[in-house]
Amino acid sequence: MRHSGKTITLADLYERYAPSLYAYARLLSRSPAEAEDVVQSCFVRLAVQLDRLAEVENQRGYVLTVCRNEAFRNRSRWRRWWDGDLACGTVQFEETESGAPPEPENHEAISRAMTELPPEQREVVFLKVWQDLTFAEIAELLGISPNTAASRYRYGLEKLKGLLEHER
Repeated sequence: MRHSGKTITLADLYERYAPSLYAYARLLSRSPAEAEDVVQSCFVRLAVQLDRLAEVENQRGYVLTVCRNEAFRNRSRWRRWWDGDLACGTVQFEETESGAPPEPENHEAISRAMTELPPEQREVVFLKVWQDLTFAEIAELLGISPNTAASRYRYGLEKLKGLLEHER
């Protein structure tokens, strides 16, 4: 596959996106093992669609969409849902796409606070903060409007701030 004049292999995709995909899969899954299964399924699907990726303008958005679809496919396969699941929403700070991770002593507090967010807000906050997506990219990925993505983000941050202040 060629992307921007360079041949891209599955190994290239893995090196570039595996940490982000695992972090996102972890958010959408009930356990680290389930997240690993989701990422593996994601790369199997990407391997089959490798030629198609050459035509994709937003490669990162595409692989995140494949990951999301695989997470929900995996979830429905096992007839589980994430509402109220305390493991869902655990953020893997060491595997962020951009920016410096928070101080280690804040990891646990932020992870706990993330689990308190409604799933829709938690997912948007994760995609915006830890995956550095724009509201337009989040909207496309989740099938919502950019305004809805922005308001879920705003409400999620407000709730996180309150939860973290309460914990102090």
